[in-house]
Amino acid sequence: MISCELLQKFIVSYFNNEMSMTFIGHKELERNDVYLLPNDHQVLKVYSKRKCWAAEVASLKFLQMKDLCTPTLVDYGVFEGDLCWLIMSKLEGMVLSEIVDQITSNQYKKVLYEMGCALSNFHNLCRANQFGVWDENMDKVKNWLTFAEFEIDKNRTSGNRLLAQNFDENNLFKAGYSKMVSLEDSLTSVSSFSLCHNDLSDRNVLIEQSGDDIKIVGFIDFELSYPSDAESDLTKMVLKNYFNRDIDCFISGYQKQSKLSDHFEDKHKYYLISLCLEICSWAHGKAHDFYQQAVAVLAQLV
Repeated sequence: MISCELLQKFIVSYFNNEMSMTFIGHKELERNDVYLLPNDHQVLKVYSKRKCWAAEVASLKFLQMKDLCTPTLVDYGVFEGDLCWLIMSKLEGMVLSEIVDQITSNQYKKVLYEMGCALSNFHNLCRANQFGVWDENMDKVKNWLTFAEFEIDKNRTSGNRLLAQNFDENNLFKAGYSKMVSLEDSLTSVSSFSLCHNDLSDRNVLIEQSGDDIKIVGFIDFELSYPSDAESDLTKMVLKNYFNRDIDCFISGYQKQSKLSDHFEDKHKYYLISLCLEICSWAHGKAHDFYQQAVAVLAQLV
């Protein structure tokens, strides 16, 4: 957690005076704090994990020259070696999660389709010549030789971390881990990369609503982002809507501009299983509903 005393000390140091800020965002997972600055056009974000700060700084740098509706990086730094902070522009719009329970099934299908289109456009405009987790300077944090090596290392590590906790569902997790390993060969086909959001869900999508019309106007929250296989970026939305047949609208929207690869089905299953294992490795005591959702989807996949 971020110390209130350290945060106030930073505010006085950076802005040369004390000032009131409006807290925005969500605290469910106790990760980061986000504040609307008094000018109403900029946001201050402070991070509990340095790697999340580095990912968002790097991603916003990468996005600065792209014709996309994403936040603009204003300034960033580390205060007294501990408080990682970032100031970015505030985008206009409403977070989709605020209204998703209030719209009709047909409206949601249309939104899912447009989200698929928007994500495909994002990937096409954000082609990258590298892959893997990066630091604030957009440099790889480790020199993986291949994309498959990067994914296998990352996902076997989280899988082993989960198995070591010996939860009641451990037999399911062992089966999931085994299935994931059996699908690793599908990763060798990946040869092109794009910046991936890696947490695209209705809480990170901004919309404008006018009557029955809902328009997607931007993506936010790039603290998990780095260059990767573009098709891996479909996974979070598919997981969230796995038992909702409307998710086909999302995939269809994505395919409007981007043809899925020949190995998509195996890769997609690999990414879903690895995401379920990763979620279960940390969510049991912090976000139990999320844990149960991942368990239910994993049971269908294996």
